[in-house]
Amino acid sequence: MGDAFTALSDDENALFYNPAGLKLENAHQGVAVLNPLFEISSESLDLYNDYTTLNQNNNSEVTAFLQERIGQHQHFRTSLFPHLFVLPFAIGILSQGTGDMEFRNPVLPEVATDLRLDVGLVAGGAHDFGRGLLGGMTAKYIQRKGIVKTYTAVDISSNTFDTQADLKTSSDFSFDLGGMIHLSEWTELDQWGDPVVGVVLQNITDLDFDEVGLHPMQLNLGVAIHPEIEMVQSTFALDFVDITQRLGTDNDLGKRIHLGAEFTFPKMVSARLGLNQGYLTGGVTFDFWIVRLDIATFSEEIGASFRQREDRRTLAQISLGF
Repeated sequence: MGDAFTALSDDENALFYNPAGLKLENAHQGVAVLNPLFEISSESLDLYNDYTTLNQNNNSEVTAFLQERIGQHQHFRTSLFPHLFVLPFAIGILSQGTGDMEFRNPVLPEVATDLRLDVGLVAGGAHDFGRGLLGGMTAKYIQRKGIVKTYTAVDISSNTFDTQADLKTSSDFSFDLGGMIHLSEWTELDQWGDPVVGVVLQNITDLDFDEVGLHPMQLNLGVAIHPEIEMVQSTFALDFVDITQRLGTDNDLGKRIHLGAEFTFPKMVSARLGLNQGYLTGGVTFDFWIVRLDIATFSEEIGASFRQREDRRTLAQISLGF
């Protein structure tokens, strides 16, 4: 859905987007016992296949390996988030690995590496204040082990090359405060399918892992409507994220806009479309009670400005629970 979820946080992901959604009456509650997620950029499979046959002790081979990928960005992510969500509370254990690599400098090739392993506890709750006003809070304690370093061909081909020496560990605590308001409680807007406005202040006090990453406090605003179209449950959402421009150094509006649409059909199938930072996204969910399969494609902006440099990614997740 183009990552537009601030006013639509109706499942366990409300813990990360807007905890006020933990009180939504139509929220998807339950227990997830096992829900592995895999995400990879379009060129990363080729990277892995070539790396497995690389003679890492041969400087010429390593140099050629890096030179072939100059200008490429590699990305992968895998995670598990077993959780319990019973209205209006949710708690989960996060385990997530993320990797990003940037290949550059054709004369003396090098790879800028950012590897992270996050493990932590996430919990939240929400309250209905009446007249369609919901409020919620999420608390997060995360420990991160990571490597943020640029390696040259000489470093990689060295007999003493060992990334463990560059491994750093840090942990931090932060919390989110979110709110939602059902506009139909205040004015006649039922024809728009109960429009909802959501606002969330994320990572209060900052989620700071020192040398291995900073997630600054940010303010997000969203709106969602739920019109019924020919017996198909539909949702349209718009998010404006990082209103105060704490992320990055630019003030590019296009990178902060997220649009999404979801269509849920009677046969337990949902289809989604969206725009994430100006790039098309799409996905489908097959929900068979205790088994759910999600598949999606989307792009992230990794350049300095709007629609400058696209990184296309594919995501798949299977969830077992009830």
